[in-house]
Amino acid sequence: MSIIMNENERSAAIDLITEINQYVSTVNIVIKKAGGEITMNNFKNAEGNSRKIMFPDVLLYSDTNKINLLQGWELKMPDVSVHDNTYILDAQDKAEKLGLNTTVLWNFHEVVLYVKNNGQWIIEKQWGDLLEITTREDVVKKQIIWKNFLPSLLRELNEFYHTGVIKEKKLDEISDRVTTYLIEDHKQLLADHLKSKAKENRIIDAKINEWWKVTKIEYLKDEADPYIAFSKNILLNWITRFIFGNLIMPVHDVAKCILDISTLNKPDEVNNMFEKITKISDYYTIFQAQQFNNLLPELVWNRLIDFNAFLNDKVVTHEILQQLLESSVNQFKREIIGQYTTPENVAKLLVLSTVVDSTSNDIDPCCGTGTIPKEVMKLKQKLGITEREIHDTTWASDKMMFPLQVANMALTTPTSMNMINKVFQRNVFSLANVSETVKITSPETGELMEFTLPKFKNILSNLPFVPFEIIEKNEKNFIDNVLNKLQKDTDGKIMLSRKSDFYYYIILSLNDILDVNGRIGVILSNSWLGTVAGKEFFKALSFYFNIKTIVISGNGRWFQNAKVISSILILEKKERFEEIQKNPIQFLVINKKIGELNSSEISSIANSILSSASNSLVYSIEYSLPKVESYLENKLSLNTLFYDVTWLDDVQSVLVPLTDVFTLIRGMRRGWDALFYPEKGHSIEGTYISKILKNTKDTINYDTVADADAFCCSKTIEELEELGHNGALGWIKRFETGVNKVGKPLPEVLGNSRQLWYEMRSDGATAEIITSLNPGKRLFWAKLDSNAFINQRLVGLTRSVKYSDESVDLLQALLNSIIGLFFIEASGFGRGDGVLDLSAHNVKQIKMLNPSHLTNEQRVSILIKFNKLKSTPIPNTLEGIESRERMEFDEEVLRSYGLIDNYEKIKLGLTRMLKTRLSVND
Repeated sequence: MSIIMNENERSAAIDLITEINQYVSTVNIVIKKAGGEITMNNFKNAEGNSRKIMFPDVLLYSDTNKINLLQGWELKMPDVSVHDNTYILDAQDKAEKLGLNTTVLWNFHEVVLYVKNNGQWIIEKQWGDLLEITTREDVVKKQIIWKNFLPSLLRELNEFYHTGVIKEKKLDEISDRVTTYLIEDHKQLLADHLKSKAKENRIIDAKINEWWKVTKIEYLKDEADPYIAFSKNILLNWITRFIFGNLIMPVHDVAKCILDISTLNKPDEVNNMFEKITKISDYYTIFQAQQFNNLLPELVWNRLIDFNAFLNDKVVTHEILQQLLESSVNQFKREIIGQYTTPENVAKLLVLSTVVDSTSNDIDPCCGTGTIPKEVMKLKQKLGITEREIHDTTWASDKMMFPLQVANMALTTPTSMNMINKVFQRNVFSLANVSETVKITSPETGELMEFTLPKFKNILSNLPFVPFEIIEKNEKNFIDNVLNKLQKDTDGKIMLSRKSDFYYYIILSLNDILDVNGRIGVILSNSWLGTVAGKEFFKALSFYFNIKTIVISGNGRWFQNAKVISSILILEKKERFEEIQKNPIQFLVINKKIGELNSSEISSIANSILSSASNSLVYSIEYSLPKVESYLENKLSLNTLFYDVTWLDDVQSVLVPLTDVFTLIRGMRRGWDALFYPEKGHSIEGTYISKILKNTKDTINYDTVADADAFCCSKTIEELEELGHNGALGWIKRFETGVNKVGKPLPEVLGNSRQLWYEMRSDGATAEIITSLNPGKRLFWAKLDSNAFINQRLVGLTRSVKYSDESVDLLQALLNSIIGLFFIEASGFGRGDGVLDLSAHNVKQIKMLNPSHLTNEQRVSILIKFNKLKSTPIPNTLEGIESRERMEFDEEVLRSYGLIDNYEKIKLGLTRMLKTRLSVND
């Protein structure tokens, strides 16, 4: 049975609300006001038919402004029993959407109070005082009965409140929950509706898919369907505008038109209302209509209208306005493209660590939802800068319109609603255009004002993490401009790859809008600290800027919703390119989880960054630019320099490039493991099976065995049929109709002109010693019992001609010394899952202890100690570094090279590097 309010119920409900308000105005109980009649005024749909409304019919509040909600009542006439299951579930569902723990069913015949305990709804009390009312006519004829009963019921509910049975909810909490409901319960319905409309108009599909190309990286954690992601934007567009329209009504009379919105209005009509509000009050980025936001199914539109009516019913004070603004902004950050939304503590640290001159113009050119510019405004306010000056000097832009709606809300306060928010839509690369202007309507005068972009003293941003593979075509032109300028400015001495991370180009382009001696503070991924491309980027940075500080976390990820390891980079613009950086570069590691830092601790860390003062919350070390450059030339990664590596100055003379001693072997790579690495029990002929080491997961000892099978067949189907090799034929046929993860046939994606689609050749080089390209807690080099093939996840070594007579056991020992383990860790960077990201190219850069420096006696002593170490399973490096066998081995190696005095420094540096990388999983 579908229970929908009809005209009689609506009239009776309004009478009941009137009676409640008359009574509570004469007594001192917790219930101060009843509401709901405004929502009920919209209970008909566009065709005039009655409909089910989103909120309870009667709402009880503990304040006269209707901000603190106590309870909702669901009303029916006597012909609907309070024991009707649909009626009961409807009332409970509405209560849960509002976050309420109680609900009342009232049908003018009986009254039931339900309470939610431990996730279950139970009857707390049932009243039968109205049993004489049995028909719809009785509700009017015998109204004296229910009116006389009402005061006693309200007094009992008052007692239930004081005994803790009834719990209230504040408006910001309610808005939070209702917004989530509106999005989660209606995004699929709206997406299906848009798909249906797209069949009638293919432009819709084209637009949404083009939008998806740009934004899908931000959504893939939560949404895989572009229509659902787009529907979330549409829903949030309406919710944002209704909330903000209600908030500005006290200072902008033009916004009061939204009080008259009902389901009789079509979405296009309401869009026009918001256009009129924009012309007078501005807030264009908030009130702009999302494309296709008029294509709403009736149910979705009805729910949005109910939400607006619910907000209309409130008297919002400045204090409540501030709470609701902050709550709404936080909610929208969670709901929109927000897996990389900057955590508040990270934004606060960035701002306090970067901004020196707080009186000048600042901008976040990739502002997203406005977290960082909001922190800039808080800092300026704390320093006593007037609110108007704060708004005049704080700028925010983004290429995506929807986050700007939230950013504009985030930068608005109850006392600044007549002040211009300098929030605008631009691609970050276009900001360098000297003729670039921004047009914003003054909310104070309604006048359209034009602003020329100034040079900025501070540029702060959480830059987008965009792999080069999905950079938009139009932005590749911007990148070409950046690279051409770099080549011209440096006379071709510094060359960045066009396959670098996106933020490389953004940072270099920002130099053009930065004032002399201005500062840039940006949040980046940490990948640049451990790659060859990152070293070239560092050279480019040092050409244009004084590099002030690089910050990483030594305790957990900064972004908990995404497996991204982050860093902060702080730069200062040079007066002239030729200027030589005089001050050292600070490499700083934060020891405490950033989410657990309080405001005082964040300020303390920021002060340490600004002043280079010592601080127990951080580990910090400084190097001159020439010293950093010398370490980079010696093949260390930037990631290494957060720790004391000055001991390397004493070690250089006894090191040799790894590639002098070994030839590097790349693992076999084909791309479809199920085909090329058959599990045990296959029936493939032995002639097509080669032994291979797939990974080091099951490697327990320093000596290991290649025990996995690799399918290596270079014969055609015809040749196999002629030979009668049915095992190989059957194996190939098992995969010939298979597809990859995006639905492409395997023969198409695996085949090329050089080899058959099922072919993996076994004529490549074999390895003697191997290590993983993605080590976790264990760093080691293992020796294969006989030369074997290795998988692409591994890198292998075989002795070069020059060292072919050298003992492979001794070379393995030197690679596994504490210096050898240090060079593994120092060659990569930590990923979000805690593993080390290495590449074969980086491994090529590694140095090792030169075996030629050892006497025969030293060789024997080292091998004796190494054999003792080998007698135990390979431990987690952090745990094993203090074992007796490991310490005796390392001391013997270092003593043989005259480096024993550096032992503690080396061990401390390696330990800190490992703890930092592995902390992301704590």
